[in-house]
Amino acid sequence: MRTASAALIALALLTGCAQQPSRGGGRHETLTCSSEGYALQRCASDWRDGRLLETYSRERCERGDSWDVDRRGLWVTRGCRGRFERLDDRDDRDDDDRTRTLSCASEGNAYRRCPVDGRVTRVRLRQRLSVADCDYRESWGWNRDSVWVDKGCRAEFEVTTR
Repeated sequence: MRTASAALIALALLTGCAQQPSRGGGRHETLTCSSEGYALQRCASDWRDGRLLETYSRERCERGDSWDVDRRGLWVTRGCRGRFERLDDRDDRDDDDRTRTLSCASEGNAYRRCPVDGRVTRVRLRQRLSVADCDYRESWGWNRDSVWVDKGCRAEFEVTTR
């Protein structure tokens, strides 16, 4: 039994993923995820949302840049290593969160930053309005205070702020 447990822990560490015991009576699931060699690492396949609890790396872990949750789950890159908490239920989200729609367009295939009031915590492409593709991290993305578009991407985004 101990050998099997040790083997599972070793496998999790080698793949950059380690499930942590739940805290708070099993209500919050946490996960440690590591980008080894600055490579992209996917760690949780069924998460819809999450938040960074602790950073274990020297590299910055910034949502939307070096970590995020997409339809395929939690991912990290660029040397980010941290402990993350699953936030799938409405009960886990802050009551002060506000969601609104934002249109942002790359005119003439140029980079454009569209400022957002409040601290951005989540962005979802709601509807592409351009002929050009809108691929996350290629022709659109976001940071703490804005959504950006490039390469002709024009779209409506669902932006959640705190």
